[in-house]
Amino acid sequence: MDDRLRHGARVVLPLFLLLSAISFAVAENPTETVTLTQALQAALQGGPDAKITGLTLEAAQVQYDQAVAQSSPSLDGNASAGYSRDKADSLGAGLSFSLPRTMTSADVSASYGITHNAFGAELRVGQTIWDGYGSPIDGGKSAASLKQSALSLQVKELSVESSRQDVISKVKQAYYALLSAQHTVTARREALSQQQAQYERTKALADNQLATSLDVRQAEINARTSELDLATSEAALTASRRTLSLAAGWPGDRLYTVAEAPDPVAPALDIAALVATAMEKRIDVRQQELNAQSAAITLALRKAAKSPTVSANGSVSLVTWSFGVSGQIPLIDSGLTAAQVRETEISNETARHQAAQLAETVTTEVTVAVTDLKDLLARAELATARRDLARARYELAQAKLGLGIGSTLDVLDALVSLTEADVSLSKTKSDVYLGILRLQDAIGTIEE
Repeated sequence: MDDRLRHGARVVLPLFLLLSAISFAVAENPTETVTLTQALQAALQGGPDAKITGLTLEAAQVQYDQAVAQSSPSLDGNASAGYSRDKADSLGAGLSFSLPRTMTSADVSASYGITHNAFGAELRVGQTIWDGYGSPIDGGKSAASLKQSALSLQVKELSVESSRQDVISKVKQAYYALLSAQHTVTARREALSQQQAQYERTKALADNQLATSLDVRQAEINARTSELDLATSEAALTASRRTLSLAAGWPGDRLYTVAEAPDPVAPALDIAALVATAMEKRIDVRQQELNAQSAAITLALRKAAKSPTVSANGSVSLVTWSFGVSGQIPLIDSGLTAAQVRETEISNETARHQAAQLAETVTTEVTVAVTDLKDLLARAELATARRDLARARYELAQAKLGLGIGSTLDVLDALVSLTEADVSLSKTKSDVYLGILRLQDAIGTIEE
């Protein structure tokens, strides 16, 4: 009975493995190949975040355009007509001109009295000399508000750039993860093919009394394990492909392979130099600096509310002229201005503490990224050496078996070790690539 079972197993298992190989061959077999550049372009142009980012930037630009328009020259016209006893009695027209950047205003008016046949014309000019913040030379409060709007636009532009960098980083990480998954599937398929062939050889040796039943059983287990490992790696490949598709804005079920891509280049692992680069390049640091400049303007504007204002005005008409200087000074506001100034000072002091914390955070993130990358690079060297050693041991086991001084079991074990070493090396290389990308994120130099 046992002999029949063993014979049945020897017939059924090869057939099962053959059917498994055929099923893997006819499974998902994408023919389309995409490159890293294509994935990045797709994500940046049509990805899920692309439209939102574009609208955010457009809204920021429109807000700045409004501020520019409010600080630019304006011209208004007016006209009037007076009626008395059901007939037109007087007519009038005028123009009003304003130039906020020099704090200048002018009005020109003309009138005609029909009843008395009288014509009149007048020019009035007003000039603010000091508005509590500045003079016509520097534009005063109007110029300060325009500068704040420009700073706000720069902050939002940096936010858009930050979103863009996040997209690039996400796509690159997904791309290299998928590339690693492809390598793993390739290695697992080769391992399954080798294990199937080794099983057939071991079975033939057993038929000639050159291998034991233990060797055959081990070959069966190895082949079945390789089959399961391949199924697992193919499932991981499908998940990795979907992750990249979602990042690039493609349908989640799109089938494709990714082309080989240049290895990410690690910068010199000098922590002090990398921290200096991060403080110069990182978007959050640059935004903090711009916000600090805007906060300083806000504080100055609120302090200016306590300062006097001085203006001059003059007029000339067909019959007379006048000129005058006026001033205005706040006397009592029940402490409103002082409270607003203190509120701004507290906000600015908080921002300074946050800036110091951000500098510490940057230093920590860069240090951690460098430390992790050094560890990954060292592990990659070990994985390469381990793979080379596993290959040498497999070749040695085969040679010994050929000379009759080794065992089939040694060859089977060596083959399993070589497969795992190949997969481990591929995974370690992928970890190195991701470590480089994390370091680039930490120093703010992620690029297409």
